[in-house]
Amino acid sequence: MKFADRLKYLRENKGLSQNALAKAISTHHSRISRYELGTSNPRPDMMVKLAGVLDVSVDFLKNGDSTNAEESNLDIELLELFKKTQVLSNKKKNTYINVIKAFLTEK
Repeated sequence: MKFADRLKYLRENKGLSQNALAKAISTHHSRISRYELGTSNPRPDMMVKLAGVLDVSVDFLKNGDSTNAEESNLDIELLELFKKTQVLSNKKKNTYINVIKAFLTEK
């Protein structure tokens, strides 16, 4: 997956418009559009801001996993779900962990 596609996917996954993302990093929405079209690349300082708003590392945002876009999207979806578990009680977290382990060890 190319940077432009990854940026768009992450932005949409967060439920952000181009305008909302632009405001969050103090830039114009047309700049986000150019990034997503692949006609422009963000400066390093903008890359840091984008990664922060999108809750990913700069390395992932910049390089991602270009070998398999579907796996990359799946990983993002799983990470988003795991992040949501951070507000749960330890008891609920352990329940989810046990369910995942059960699925992974199923034969």
